[in-house]
Amino acid sequence: MNYITLAGFAGVMLSGYIQVDHALVTSFVERWRPETHTFHLPVGEATITLQDIEVLWGLCIDGPLVSERDISYKHHEWVGFCQILLGITPTGTDIKGGRIKASCLSVALSEYFLDDAPDEMCRQRARTYILLLLRGLLFPDHSCNMAPLCFMMLLRDLETVWTP
Repeated sequence: MNYITLAGFAGVMLSGYIQVDHALVTSFVERWRPETHTFHLPVGEATITLQDIEVLWGLCIDGPLVSERDISYKHHEWVGFCQILLGITPTGTDIKGGRIKASCLSVALSEYFLDDAPDEMCRQRARTYILLLLRGLLFPDHSCNMAPLCFMMLLRDLETVWTP
């Protein structure tokens, strides 16, 4: 079973890497009005809606609100969660302030994976991949190469992440 599809992230995964047109982005930035959250274009006002996100990424926009929970865990607790949920053991410098290095996640995904791997290992691999998708595509943070671990906590039960 494809756990990435089950969790509702197949559309994001299949979209792949998007080449950014910097001139286009610059022109949109110049036309953005933060007070109304719209782009002021020659043809009128336009904004990005949740329906746009649903169409572009294939993400479900209906259902209960997803919000960050209390994530004030200690370092050793985050390491334990990573071992259980992701199947990796981060080193002392891989986790800082509730965030994990994306390179630690990438290394875990680059390791050889058996086609007949146990079900729990497949789930761990899917969680790791989704965490990288969230960090790299949906919530990019180019100031540091880290992924918020609060997302990992929301991926504990992949069957309930997305319900159509």
